This record gives sequence, C-alpha cells and structure tokens, in this order.
Amino acid sequence: MAVIFELVMNFGVERSAAEQARDSLATMGPVPVDERLIGLHPPFLRDAISYAGVGYVELAVAPMGVSWGLPHDRSIERAILNKAQLSALGDGLYKVLERLDGYQAAMVGWDPEGFVDLDELRVDWSEELRVGGLPGLVLSSEARLALGSTTGFHSFAQGFEWIPYAGEPRGNET
Repeated sequence: MAVIFELVMNFGVERSAAEQARDSLATMGPVPVDERLIGLHPPFLRDAISYAGVGYVELAVAPMGVSWGLPHDRSIERAILNKAQLSALGDGLYKVLERLDGYQAAMVGWDPEGFVDLDELRVDWSEELRVGGLPGLVLSSEARLALGSTTGFHSFAQGFEWIPYAGEPRGNET
C-alpha cells in the first residue's frame, strides 16, 4: 500500500479543465525546499466515484521521492524531509495550485483524496467544515456555497477560498 504526499484536485465533470491543468502541471518546474529542488511526477488524471456514487474527474500530482510505496519513485533517490521541509513542500504545491483553474476542491497532504470528494465532505466532514477544521482545503466559491455551513475560509485565488494550510503535522523521517 502506498502512502502518497500529493496535491489532489476534483474537477467535477469538467474533463477539459482537468486536461488543461494536467498539461500546465506537466510543464511546471520543481518545487524549491530549502536548498534543494523537488521535481513533480507527471500528473495523474483519473475518473473517480464520489462517496454518493457520482462520477467526477480527479487530477493528482506527487513530488518525486517523497511518498512511500509509490511505483514511480522506485528508481528515484528518497527525499528525507523533516516537518518544516515537508510543510515548505506543501506551501510550494499550494503556489502551484494558485496558477490552476476549473477545479471544485483541492488539497495537499498525505492521501488527501477523501477531502476533495464533495459528497464525502458533505456527509463525513460537515462538522469540520462548520468550524473551519480542515486546514489546507481549497474550494471553488460555488462548491463552498453548495456545502452549506462553513467557516474559517479566506480568499485563495480568484474564485477560490481556503482554510489556510497549517503545515504538516509530521515529517516523513524514517
């Protein structure tokens, strides 16, 4: 089983927007973390099924050498990052996200797929949304309104709001 540090985005049914974002991600350079540059794997586009059984398009991009058990990392030197470095990498991925458009929900972290599924947010995370307890969650303004009672959101980029990223609770030191 892989444990993946990544940026994951939900594009709803907007496949063309997801494809544009994938193409933009594929041309972006590495993310600076202290004195090193951490490259990004080619973005992965897939059809996902929401908690309520509704299909949506998901796009994910993972930094090279950071995750555990990611097949793409087999031939790459492992990047051992402490909490501060992993948080800086997360900040860098959010800067990448600021340049993208067309998604409904996005998040950076360890296996964040459940946090971009709007149905799962509505059902299982409603209390956290109500009190602003999902740091790093980015929602389109429309998705935020559709989710109902939410607090703690601030402007992220034009048309998007977020609960500001608080960094990673742990590093991936082994």
